[in-house]
Amino acid sequence: MNLIFFWIANFISIRKKTIDKYPRFLFSKDLLSEIPILWKFSLPTFLIAIFMETTRWFCNTTMIAGRNGFNEMAIFDVSYQWLVAISFIPAILSQVALPILSNSIDDKERYSAIFYKNFKINVVISILICVVFFFFTSTILSLYGQAYTQSNDVFVYLIICSTLTAINSSIWQITTSSDQMWINMSLNLLWCLVLILATVLFASCRVLNANNLAISYLIAYSLQTIALFCYFFFYQKNVILTFNLYKKN
Repeated sequence: MNLIFFWIANFISIRKKTIDKYPRFLFSKDLLSEIPILWKFSLPTFLIAIFMETTRWFCNTTMIAGRNGFNEMAIFDVSYQWLVAISFIPAILSQVALPILSNSIDDKERYSAIFYKNFKINVVISILICVVFFFFTSTILSLYGQAYTQSNDVFVYLIICSTLTAINSSIWQITTSSDQMWINMSLNLLWCLVLILATVLFASCRVLNANNLAISYLIAYSLQTIALFCYFFFYQKNVILTFNLYKKN
C-alpha cells in the first residue's frame, strides 16, 4: 500500500510540475516515442530488481525451511544489514558520477578520467571500510547478544561481498551511461543463477545455514565481479586506451 500511495503521490506531483512544458497524457500516442528508452533502460532495470529480490527471497525461504531455519536467518540478517549499510556510500558516489559520465560520453578523455577517479575512490573507501570492520567483527556482533558472537565467519564473508559490490558499482556506470543496461541485466542474472545453484546445492546436502548462505553470496559476487571485469577489459578497451593516453599527456 505504501508503494501504491507513493507512486500516486509522485505521479500527481510530477504531473503538476511538467504539464505546461510536456502536455502529454497517460496512454497518449506521443508516448510511443519513449518506447526505445523503456526498452533500453527501464525494462532491464525493472527485470534486475525483480530477479534479484526474487532470488534473495528464494534463498532465504530455502534456509528457513531447513533445520533451525529461523535462528540461522536471524544470524544471517544481522550481517547482511551491515553489507547493505557499508555498500551505501560507494553506491552514492557511483550515482553522483553517473550523470557526469553520461554527459561526457562523447569526450573520451574526460569520460575515462572521471570513471577512473570514481573507481579509485570507491575501491579505496570500500577496502578501508572492509579492513576496519574486519578488526572489529567480534565487537560489532557482541552488540546483538551472545548468540551472535559465534557468527564471525558470516560477517566476514558478507563484508567481503560489500567490497565486491562497491567495486562492481563503479564499473556498472560504464554500461549504464552508454545505454547497455541489458549487459547489466545479464550479469545480474548470472549472479542470481549462481546464488540459487549454490544455495540449492548446500540445501540438498542438508548443510544450508547462515555460514553456507554467506559463502553462496560470496561465490555469486566473486563470479559476477570476474565476469564484469572480463567484459570491461575485452569490450570496453576504448576506455582503457583513452585513459592511458590521458595519463601520458
